[in-house]
Amino acid sequence: MFALLAATALASSPVPAPATTGPPALPVVSTPVAVAQPPVDPARLLIARTTAGALFSDGTMARMLDRMLSNAPGSYASWVLDMTPGDFMAMVPPGTFPATPPKDSPEMHTTFRQMAAKGDPFFDQRFSAIHDAVVAEAARLGPSFEPQLRDGLATSLARRFTASQLTDMNRFFLTESGRAFAEERYLVWLDPAVFKSMMSAMPALIKEFPASAQRVKAAVDRYPWPKKATTPEAAPKKTVPQEASPRRKK
Repeated sequence: MFALLAATALASSPVPAPATTGPPALPVVSTPVAVAQPPVDPARLLIARTTAGALFSDGTMARMLDRMLSNAPGSYASWVLDMTPGDFMAMVPPGTFPATPPKDSPEMHTTFRQMAAKGDPFFDQRFSAIHDAVVAEAARLGPSFEPQLRDGLATSLARRFTASQLTDMNRFFLTESGRAFAEERYLVWLDPAVFKSMMSAMPALIKEFPASAQRVKAAVDRYPWPKKATTPEAAPKKTVPQEASPRRKK
């Protein structure tokens, strides 16, 4: 939802796009790992590469952004834009946003899309243009970074699953059901039903948070805290007495 709000803000703040010719070569940065990882069996890694290719195929990032930012009816973006503040407030715990208009005020029954369109009659067209440009950039840049992500994903899979388990997964991904699951596995989290369920769980979580925080604090406080570094007090500056200026003779 935060990415969608950022896109909405961008729709009202046009930024000149630099001209580009092709996908840049993104540098691979090696991050040192504190704990040495066990070596990966080459045979298992080979099987895991097929699994990673099914889970994160070419164009995955572009497809995710396409589904998230699409302005078509029934999409995630349209669902959020066609909500009213009243709809949103009904999903969050009471008192989360105390400074809100009364429930019966007109602004609580105005959709976010209508609010944006008041200041920009071309909001829908601009939002669609942002969708098209972002998806095109993701498709352009995908070949530069998606293979790197698949390499890391394959190594992670090879460490966590046996060769037999990875083979079972690959066999599943060859089926129609497996291909459908691999295609939708990330996108299901953008479904409005998932967001509604997450928001409906917030009141119970917020109610439990103070007690949970105390239990976490008690677990941490079993160990002495390091002493805070004290900064030496600055020595008082010595004041040099100024000589009295001689009086002028009249």
